[in-house]
Amino acid sequence: MTLHKICILGAGTLGSRVALQSAISGFTVSIFDLKQASLDSAILTMQKILRQLVRGGTLTESQVPEILHRIQPTLDLAEALKGADLVNESVTENVDIKKSLWSEVGKLAESHTWLTTNTSYLLPSQFAEETGSPSRFCSRCVLFKGGGHHAPSWYRSCIDWDPRRIGKEIESSTCNRSERKSRIPIQHDADGPFGCGRQTNYT
Repeated sequence: MTLHKICILGAGTLGSRVALQSAISGFTVSIFDLKQASLDSAILTMQKILRQLVRGGTLTESQVPEILHRIQPTLDLAEALKGADLVNESVTENVDIKKSLWSEVGKLAESHTWLTTNTSYLLPSQFAEETGSPSRFCSRCVLFKGGGHHAPSWYRSCIDWDPRRIGKEIESSTCNRSERKSRIPIQHDADGPFGCGRQTNYT
């Protein structure tokens, strides 16, 4: 599967950084939040990070406007989900909030869309049913370069999935990120914070 548009749910610390990395990697990105202030803050944070990346030589000055142009903040969930190939959720670590959001997303997302969460310690299976399509649902965790959670997402990523629900197709998939292929660690759904008792396979 080739991704073109990624929808980020939640414009907080993690969501804003996943959105930025997705845009840096060449994807069109929509970022949804309930509050305009959160979206405004996310854009300011992205601009700050981009300036740091330019100063560090990771990006050039000319790339910054193109990257920001690919990011589409919105308060409209249906608009955010329209045409999305992958949805990534980074809202508050509260099961009821996640269930409520995924119930709405399940009604609006297109049938081909992959549904993912960035939950840090909740199990994806705790709210997979609310999506209406648990076979398309998994958890994408973002890590620090040194291995910690909530990292700058340009360092490392992985997929955490419930083997009872997700088939082999997700293990064999690759994402075209600016024509660069990446090997994605696949980890099993398990109790506790990320890294506790989870098995990793690589694709």
